Amino acid sequence: MLGTFVVAVAFYDTASDVTTVVGPITTLVGTLIGAIFGVQTANQGRAREAQQQQAGTNVAVAAALTPPPVAGTQEGTAAEFGKLLSALNANTTANGNPPEGGF
Repeated sequence: MLGTFVVAVAFYDTASDVTTVVGPITTLVGTLIGAIFGVQTANQGRAREAQQQQAGTNVAVAAALTPPPVAGTQEGTAAEFGKLLSALNANTTANGNPPEGGF
């Protein structure tokens, strides 16, 4: 682009003539560079979206494959609920509100 400017200054006498020659060239170069970066950014966004979708699918599959608690065992009973409630109460602040970042 600098070369175009130097050639235009050498061949044309007025600033308006130089601007007329250099303007379309800088517009073209800027458009091409913008298109390249736009496509690159879009591809990165698609890749990130695919990773997030795969992670969500993995979580859903893991949840679906996890067996439910068996009746009569410690899991899912009142004792387990009491432990969970105690842990939640231990994380509350003195005024009864949950901590700043949540539980």
